[in-house]
Amino acid sequence: MFYCYFNCHAVRELIIKMLSLADPQIILFYGSAFLVTFVIAIFICVKAITTPHPIIKRYKEEENFFDPKTKTNEPFPSISENPEIDYSIIVPAYDEEKRLPVMLDEAIEFLEKKDCLYEIIIVSDGISPKNNFI
Repeated sequence: MFYCYFNCHAVRELIIKMLSLADPQIILFYGSAFLVTFVIAIFICVKAITTPHPIIKRYKEEENFFDPKTKTNEPFPSISENPEIDYSIIVPAYDEEKRLPVMLDEAIEFLEKKDCLYEIIIVSDGISPKNNFI
């Protein structure tokens, strides 16, 4: 017990003596080098265990969707394909019976000037009976 205390005490004294003799710039240099090495190691570990894009797994029945225009099952488009529509406008329609027609006219007029393909999706939760005009 006394021997362990003596060695621990001696090591502590040795470290204090070394730190008192060491130049503060050297301590800062080695400390910052250790910190940079630690950050780089963490970055390498994170890069090694993560993927850049999520892995999307689909079941066989999820590979197609029913297209009401052609009345056939079509494959879902890939993210690497060119888009068929330039803009998708999603409009919430809850209690908007007064504002919605004017807003839709303005939006359609603006989008027609852009000469682009677009779709307007009006979303209503169906609670308000006033929105049945859509």
